[in-house]
Amino acid sequence: MKPFGRIAVCGMIGAYNAPGGSGHVQNLVEIIARRITMTGFLLMDFEERFDAARRDLAEWHRQGKLVSNETVYEGIENAPAAFLGLFSGKTRGKCWYGWQINVKLLDKKGRSLYRGGTLL
Repeated sequence: MKPFGRIAVCGMIGAYNAPGGSGHVQNLVEIIARRITMTGFLLMDFEERFDAARRDLAEWHRQGKLVSNETVYEGIENAPAAFLGLFSGKTRGKCWYGWQINVKLLDKKGRSLYRGGTLL
């Protein structure tokens, strides 16, 4: 890092299962020598800005300025691969999994119990 650099730290999920502990800072001498500032924060520290952030992020996404990476698995047959992919590094960004079950619910006279997509 450059002298007087700044590091913002939020979240350590990648280090929870790290060998040798919960993820420790290395090369502390560099922080001192380069006069680097490291500050931790929690998401809730900025709760008052959530609405504005949601609005801005949605607009940037619509404009194509913000692109999300995701891995999508579909179908019950892909459930094992989706689950294992979470822990093996095979997924990219957000991992989505889903399947659709097509079931017809009928009453005793054989009439559909659905009207306009709603179960009666």
